[in-house]
Amino acid sequence: MKPPKTNTGRPPGRSVGAIIRFRVGSYSMGIEAESLLEICRDQNLWSKDRQKISILSAHEIFGVPAGQESHLLVLHPGRAAFRVDRVERLILMGSVTPLPRAFRGDERVWFQGLAVVDGGILPIVNPVAIGAEVQARGRQSG
Repeated sequence: MKPPKTNTGRPPGRSVGAIIRFRVGSYSMGIEAESLLEICRDQNLWSKDRQKISILSAHEIFGVPAGQESHLLVLHPGRAAFRVDRVERLILMGSVTPLPRAFRGDERVWFQGLAVVDGGILPIVNPVAIGAEVQARGRQSG
């Protein structure tokens, strides 16, 4: 009798809690809820420290044609935010699978992994990379 296979050659998925699903144009994406300070309508941005924050459109980050951009996702610790078209829902997740090797280029920076949601694949954005991009290219607000 053969022992069960324990190493598939792929790294195991990383455990996560809640994911916020949002839209940028026709694309659905997710971000770990714990990486966000707040979610708000664009016109209602209020930083708890009343500090200036940098804001950048997710359309610019991902190279997607401009859209509604009605919501802001404010990243911890609150100095960077990015605009998205719509926030869809909170999803409780068990794990996020690392990106397959077929992913090359910018997507290896922007996304930290993939999750299976409602029978489809949801790319999970890397909040550290997005925050750095917003800080580098964003416009000041506040």
